[in-house]
Amino acid sequence: MQSIFNYIKNNKKTVAGAVVAIASGIAIYKYKTSIYREAEKWLKIDKNEETKKEVKELVSKNDTKGLKKIFGQRLSFGTAGLRARMGAGYSQMNEITVAQTAQGLVRYLEEQFKDKIRELGVVIGFDARNNSQTFAEISARIFASQKIKVFYYSEPVPTPFVPFAITQLKTAAGVMVTASHNPKNDNGYKVYWDNGAQIISPHDVGISRCIEANLDIWEIEQIDLKKNPLIVNLIENQFDHKYYEYLQSQLPTNYKSNPQTDRKITYTAMHGVGYRWFKKACQACDIQKIEPVKEQVEPDPEFPTVEYPNPEEGKESLKLAIETAERTGCDLILANDPDADRIAVVEKSHGKWKFLHGNDVGILLAWWLLMNLKKSNKDIDPSKLLMVSTVVSSGMLSAFAQAEGIRYEETLTGFKWIANKGFDLEKKGFHCVFGFEESIGYMSSLIVPDKDGISAAVLISQMANYLAGFGMDLTEKLSRIHQKYGHFIFENSYFFCYDPVTISSIFNKIRNDGNYPKFCGDFPIKFIRDLTVCYDNSKPDLVPILPCSKSSQMITFTLDNGCIVTLRTSGTEPKIKYYIEMSGKDDPEKIRSILDNVVKAVIENFLDPKGNNLGERK
Repeated sequence: MQSIFNYIKNNKKTVAGAVVAIASGIAIYKYKTSIYREAEKWLKIDKNEETKKEVKELVSKNDTKGLKKIFGQRLSFGTAGLRARMGAGYSQMNEITVAQTAQGLVRYLEEQFKDKIRELGVVIGFDARNNSQTFAEISARIFASQKIKVFYYSEPVPTPFVPFAITQLKTAAGVMVTASHNPKNDNGYKVYWDNGAQIISPHDVGISRCIEANLDIWEIEQIDLKKNPLIVNLIENQFDHKYYEYLQSQLPTNYKSNPQTDRKITYTAMHGVGYRWFKKACQACDIQKIEPVKEQVEPDPEFPTVEYPNPEEGKESLKLAIETAERTGCDLILANDPDADRIAVVEKSHGKWKFLHGNDVGILLAWWLLMNLKKSNKDIDPSKLLMVSTVVSSGMLSAFAQAEGIRYEETLTGFKWIANKGFDLEKKGFHCVFGFEESIGYMSSLIVPDKDGISAAVLISQMANYLAGFGMDLTEKLSRIHQKYGHFIFENSYFFCYDPVTISSIFNKIRNDGNYPKFCGDFPIKFIRDLTVCYDNSKPDLVPILPCSKSSQMITFTLDNGCIVTLRTSGTEPKIKYYIEMSGKDDPEKIRSILDNVVKAVIENFLDPKGNNLGERK
């Protein structure tokens, strides 16, 4: 015994090292064991052979790293709901994670609405992606199993159809299964509240809590969607007709199709859901000359003709649309994204194709909606009208609203903020005419309190036809708007960055422990607003008006020359985005020249793409 004591005494470091090694080995063993136990649990409850096969293969290969990736953490539920790659495990979109999410949502709605939830019910819709219908059906069965009425779109529909149904049917909530324009292997679960807008805090936290408390999968096999009296089929009831009536109510009272001057419009659905519903909308709203991109108008979850099903990507994604337009003699292209909540516009002006930026389309729609509103109601008080856009959208809407005597509000990015700001001010007697964000999303009414690519497509078509009657295209009208309200010239782009540590390093370097930069290159910085750490030196108390969030990066600089620079991270993609805008009444070329120099300074001084190994810039 004494010899053992002496050995330990004389070999402390060796013994300590051995103890650490043993403890480390035990920890690793326990961790591996827990991961494999999670896999075993999964295989017992998963009824999908495809995802079961994925897990079995990882187990058979002893792939601890692969199992850790899918079982090591749970897919987090936030204000955007869920969006992730489809596959097995708790960190991906699949039948189990969707069922658990729906179960948590049920329990949270019961907390918020008590027994009233059963009579109010929920709306459920889905897009045309792989598994979207399955995920929607699981959700419908889960709600029905708890005696909650479900207003169900039994076929793929545009995302805006869900918030529209919520406002019309006055339900407690809604769910749309979609990943919008994400890559084909992704899917998502978007949740709306009883006002028809996407959820905001604290609902996300509450739903997440209820998901964690309701992980055991409920028995729902006995629920027949076709026979259960709690399931109201909105497709069979032709509920979409009410949407077309809503579109007709938005139209100019004196609008009429003119075969002599109406423009020929090429339309693409980007392999998504849009064409069927846009075609019906055109029939209801007297839009005649539509040429579909035949290769892309039918839903196809594989998106075979595009690398990225996102019309915002420009020429790369709209190649077939331009070819169709050239072949059929069209001079205007409208492109919905796969779930038809966004719309891109391309116009042939003076013989060249011009991609209208989301900011350009936004100000055109603001002008169009206001003009028609004034025509239909000559006694309207502009001071009671409201227009809303986001912190990264062009300041031109603010200038337009101010010149027209209209209330303008700025929000964080996302239509949950735009719509809820509209609702807040409507309670105070304002009428929300329009809301938009530069990423090709437009809201023309709180009847659909979300971005709506179908209504926007109809409004743009009618506006283009109206202007054509005066021999004017959208580009020329945009130029006239700039001449009247000021030139707003911007450059918005992004760098890919897949390393969270690099992203944090870039923004922390800018913050420099609170010693923010005083210059951007040679340009003096006047104000700094940092919505990540809740700092704004343009305010007396240094506190921003807009909500702050530590979970996302966003810093805005106002330069001495009036230029606005915003740097932020994307909520759904591995990107660092920048938005830079300069405005004035001067020669636009002069403004452009200053802007170019600011862009160069921002990239070199703040982002340093080479030093930070940033990926490709778009």
